[in-house]
Amino acid sequence: MKRSPPVNSKLSPNDLTYIVASAPFGMAISDINGRFTYVNPALLNMLGYSEDEIYHPDTIISHPEDQQKNQQIREDIINNPLKPVVIEKRYIHKSGHIIMGLISITAVLDNEQNIRYLIAQILNISDQKRIEKSANLFRHMINSSRETMFIIDPHTGNILDSNINGCESLGYTCLLYTSDAA
Repeated sequence: MKRSPPVNSKLSPNDLTYIVASAPFGMAISDINGRFTYVNPALLNMLGYSEDEIYHPDTIISHPEDQQKNQQIREDIINNPLKPVVIEKRYIHKSGHIIMGLISITAVLDNEQNIRYLIAQILNISDQKRIEKSANLFRHMINSSRETMFIIDPHTGNILDSNINGCESLGYTCLLYTSDAA
């Protein structure tokens, strides 16, 4: 069952359909309760669902522990429909793995300023979160080492970073070294 996004009076239906369908990030249009009325191909691909599956009422894409976030998003939008909500939250891929998403939700209002529908843009930030986690683990390992450690740019020979022992061996406190001397 192929669905089309709602029509906006300033854009032709073909313009809007093309913009949403060809977006490189996930986009969805839903009612205020989060029921999808349109999901673009990028979001289907990101989550691993077919069109029929994503619109099925039993399909749950939000991580169970993020259900409270969903309720907070709805409350924030109802209380201030002119202010977009931007939040990180987890989604469940059809295969079961977690996808970290940065979601931006905007309310579209009717002529009486009632919420007509919501437009969500979802960016998969799973790779960035894994890199962040690895960098934090690396930083923890470096700082936990009793050895003096430096990270040196191989092209310039400049010290880019060091652990606490490295800072102290140069006569700096780490805060001073990393913010002023680098």
